[in-house]
Amino acid sequence: MAGKQKPEKGRKSNAGAKSKYDPSFVDIAEGYARRGLSDANIAKNLGISLDAYYRYQKQYAEFYEAIKRGKRPANIIVENALYKRCVGFEYDEVTQEIGKDEKGKQVIKKKIVKRHIVPDVNAIRFWLTNREPELWKNFREESGADNIEEIKETLSEFIKAL
Repeated sequence: MAGKQKPEKGRKSNAGAKSKYDPSFVDIAEGYARRGLSDANIAKNLGISLDAYYRYQKQYAEFYEAIKRGKRPANIIVENALYKRCVGFEYDEVTQEIGKDEKGKQVIKKKIVKRHIVPDVNAIRFWLTNREPELWKNFREESGADNIEEIKETLSEFIKAL
């Protein structure tokens, strides 16, 4: 019997749907990742399933690296924002007030107010349990939900020590 042969029992055939992978996915996926899209949304926009998306990352190193490269700037921005929430920060709030000058003519006055954002306890807890898990992973287990005020006080003292 020449021609097609059946695969051996227990082995899968190599026949099947042709891969939809396209080398242009590399640049497109990197751009989507840079914009902060989730893996599911990147896959959807590429017109592939999430399973295929992950499979392509394993099969094509350039695809995987492009996504990793694309996510890096967004991750850094989010890390910096989280850090600022942990330690607190100041910013200038610019507002405009409409008023009248001494001649009765309408004028717009800019007002700059310095605002201070205090450190956020939840951001600190998240940061510490993820960045220093060996020191902070049991913090929640040991403290329990009954003494949330004690937790806040401990974290507040930690912030002041910074």
